[in-house]
Amino acid sequence: MYGTRVGYARCSTDEQDLIIQTEQLLALGVLADRIYIDRGFSGTTRRYHNGR
Repeated sequence: MYGTRVGYARCSTDEQDLIIQTEQLLALGVLADRIYIDRGFSGTTRRYHNGR
């Protein structure tokens, strides 16, 4: 039985780079259509995006 690799890249701050995370997942053998990207905000960064 063969497994399917799934990747997850998350960027919640300006310092994090989705391109680097995606490239690393591809290098690990994760297919591009199996990489899921989240551009969410963490609890500490949310306040800056809400203007508070």
